[in-house]
Amino acid sequence: MIQIGQFNTLEILRDTEPGLFLGDTEDNEVLLPNRYVPSLLI
Repeated sequence: MIQIGQFNTLEILRDTEPGLFLGDTEDNEVLLPNRYVPSLLI
């Protein structure tokens, strides 16, 4: 489960126009908007 206010280990699931979708092992997803994606990943 993704916990707000906690460090979470997530993997990149897919790259879309609005940003990266990140997920955990329980199939929960969250969008990381492009403005917060580090330049190393672009």
